[in-house]
Amino acid sequence: MKPATFNSTHQIQENAPNPPLKNSHQGLTTTPPDSTKHLQGMQEGKSSVKDQETTDETKLFEQRLMTSADNEEEKECPKKRGRKKGKGKELQDLLEQYQSMKRIPSQHMNSEDSNQNDENSQEQSEDPNQSQTLHKNQQDSQRRSRRQHLPQKFKTFDNIISSQEEKMIKLAIKNSLIEKENKVTESLEVIEEVKTFYPSQEEFKTPLKYIEKLQQQGAQKYGIIKIVPPKDFKPSLAFDLFSDQKLPSRFQILQDLAQGKPFNQNHSGHTLSEFAQLSKKLDEPDCDPHDYWAIEKEYWKYVENQMGPLMKVEYAADLNVQLYGSGFGREGQQVQDKRSEEYLDHPWNLNNLYKQEGSLMQFPRSKDISGINIPWLYVGMKYSTFCWHYEDLMLYSINYNHWGKPKLWYGVSEDYREKFEKAVKTKVALLFKKDPNLLMDIITMISPHYLVQQKVKVYKTLQMPGEFILTFPGAYHAGFSTGFNIGEAVNFVTKSWFDYGLKCQEIYRRTREKIPVFPMDWLLIENIQNLDKINLDLETRLKLKEIYVKVFREEKKQREFVERFVRSGYGDNDQNKQPYQIMAQRENVPEDQHQCNFCTDFAYLSMIYCTKHKFNYCLFHEIMCGCGPHQIRLIYRFTTKELEKLEKNIKDSCSQQAPKNQILQANIKIKSKDTGKNEKAGIINQTIFEINNNYIQKPSSSQEKGSANVSSQKSDSLIKGSNQPEELQKLIPKQSL
Repeated sequence: MKPATFNSTHQIQENAPNPPLKNSHQGLTTTPPDSTKHLQGMQEGKSSVKDQETTDETKLFEQRLMTSADNEEEKECPKKRGRKKGKGKELQDLLEQYQSMKRIPSQHMNSEDSNQNDENSQEQSEDPNQSQTLHKNQQDSQRRSRRQHLPQKFKTFDNIISSQEEKMIKLAIKNSLIEKENKVTESLEVIEEVKTFYPSQEEFKTPLKYIEKLQQQGAQKYGIIKIVPPKDFKPSLAFDLFSDQKLPSRFQILQDLAQGKPFNQNHSGHTLSEFAQLSKKLDEPDCDPHDYWAIEKEYWKYVENQMGPLMKVEYAADLNVQLYGSGFGREGQQVQDKRSEEYLDHPWNLNNLYKQEGSLMQFPRSKDISGINIPWLYVGMKYSTFCWHYEDLMLYSINYNHWGKPKLWYGVSEDYREKFEKAVKTKVALLFKKDPNLLMDIITMISPHYLVQQKVKVYKTLQMPGEFILTFPGAYHAGFSTGFNIGEAVNFVTKSWFDYGLKCQEIYRRTREKIPVFPMDWLLIENIQNLDKINLDLETRLKLKEIYVKVFREEKKQREFVERFVRSGYGDNDQNKQPYQIMAQRENVPEDQHQCNFCTDFAYLSMIYCTKHKFNYCLFHEIMCGCGPHQIRLIYRFTTKELEKLEKNIKDSCSQQAPKNQILQANIKIKSKDTGKNEKAGIINQTIFEINNNYIQKPSSSQEKGSANVSSQKSDSLIKGSNQPEELQKLIPKQSL
C-alpha cells in the first residue's frame, strides 16, 4: 500500500537521503537507492564512514516518525478521503522501516569481516566493474533471502492454529462442497421424466400423421418425448463396426462447457473401434457402468462443480450419411448386414422421412439439404455432449439410437423458451456481453439444477438403443452419452411447424446472427408449384394457403412502396416504365444464392441492389443504404401477377380436394384474445359446413331431424357467425370451398 503524503515529510526529504522503500507485493523492506554507495564502500574498507551515514539515516527516520505522529491529529478525517483506515497503517510501516535501519550496521559489519577473510573477493573488488557486479549479486541474494521469510502475520497464525483446528477447518470445507454436491444431486433426482409413447402397428405405418396426432394431444409441453417402436421393429446396423474409415470429431473439455468456449476440431479423427477404446478408458473402476444416474451425477461434477481432473472427450457429430454411411442403410449404400435391407424403404428409416405423407419436403429438388432430407450420423463416447439449443428454424427433429450405450436427454418446451434464455443470460452474463447470440453457437452447457432453481420446467429421459427421441419446434434440448454409441438424426417439416418457422425467421432477422437452413418463401412456392406431385391432405393444404396468403400480402405491400420510390426518379416520359427487373435465368439460380447483407436472411422472392455500394438487401429494410432512386435496382424472381396466380392455385386445390356433398370434420384453433398465443388455445371439433358447387349450403331439412339436428344447428351458427369470436369466422375457409 502506498503511504499517504505528509507535508512534513516533504520538508525532511529535501535535505535527507532517500529512506528504505517498502515492497508493496511482499510487505518487506528493500535496500534504498543511496545504500548502494554504502555497500560499495564496505567492500573498499570504508565501513566506518558508511556507519556514520547509517546513523544519520536512523536519526532522520526518528525525526520523520515523530513528525508524522505530531501531525496525526491535525489531518482531516480519513473517511472524507474515501479510506476505511487512518494513519495507523502508515505509522506501522514507518516503524518497520526504522527498525530495519537499526539492523543494517550489524549486517554490514558481518559482511566486512567476511570480505576480509575472503581474498578472492578483495581482489575482485579492486576492479570497479567487478565490484558493481558483485554488489548487484549480493543485493539480489539479500532480496531473495528476505522473501523466503514468512510475513509476521503468518507466523502468528501458525502459533494460533493448532493441527487439530486445521483438520477441522479442512473438514468444514469438504463438508461444504459435499453439501453443494448433494443439492445438485437432489435437484437432478426431482426432474420429471418425459412421457413415453408406444404407437400401435397401424399408427407406426404413417410416422408424420402419428407425430401430428401427438402434437394435437399436447405432447409438445414436454419439449421432447420418447417413442418406443413396436417389438418387431429391429433394424440391423447397416455399416461395418470394424471399418477403417476415420470419422472427424471435436474435442470437448467438460470443465469448459459452462464457459461457452468453442470446440477444437480433430480432422484426422478415429475409427469406430478407436472411439470404443477411448470411451472405455473413461470408465471409473468404482462406478457401475450400468448405473446411468450415477454417471449423470459424475458428469455434473465435472461440468457444474468444476471438480476432478481435467476431463477431455471427443464427439463425432453432424456427419453426412452420404459420406460416412447411414445406420439404417440408404439407396446406393453398400449394406453390411443383409437383414437391414428390409428397412431400406421403411417409413421410419430416417432417410425416407421427408417422403412421407404430410411432409412439406416431398417436392422434387435440384440438390439435397444436409440435415433435412439427408440425415446426420453421431458417434459418441462417454460424456460426449450436445449443448443447449433448438433446431434451425425451430424445425422438428427425430433421433434414433442405433447401437451402444444410452443417451441422457434434457428438454425445455417452447413455452419456457424465453424464461430459459433469461435464466442462462443471468448465469453467464459476461459471456452474453461478449456474444449476445451465444446460445446459437451450441457450445454452452447449463446445469438443469440451476434451471430448476430459476423456475424453468425441465424434463429428462434416458434413450436406450432402439428408441426414438422427438424434439418439438422451438424446444431447447441438451444431453450427453453415457458410453460409446451410434445415433442418427434428421429434421422434418409438417403443417404444425409453420407458425414456429415464421417466429424463428423474425428472431434471425432481429439478431442478424443465424442464417436459416432454407428460405421460408422457397418452401411455400415449391409446395404450391408441385401440388399435383405431392401427397398432402386437406388440412395441410389449408394451412399452406393460410401461410402463403399472409406472406404474399406482406411481400406485395413492400413491393408497392419500393416501386413508388423507384418511379419517383423517373421523368414524365418514363412513368410507364417497369420499375423492376426479372432475375436472369431464375430457374438456375439456387434458392440460397442471394442473401440480405443486413439481416442475413435469404432474399428469395425479391431484393434491392444498390449500384453505389455494390450489395443487396431484402425489401423489409426499405431503402437502407439511403441512396437515390437512380442508384437502386429492384429485382424480382417472380412478378406480382405470378404470385397472385400461385395464390389462386392453392385456393383451387383446397376446393378440389374437398369432396362435394360431404360433411367435413375440421380442427379450428381459437387464439386467445388476452395473450395472443396458442398456449391457451382450444381445439374444437365441429361439423361446420357442407360443400356444394363452391359455395356454402345450409343444412337440409333431412339433416335437421334426429341425432343430426344438433350438429346441423351448430354448423349453421358457425356459418352465420352468431355468438362466435371474430377469429373463428376468419378461419372458416369459405373461399376455398
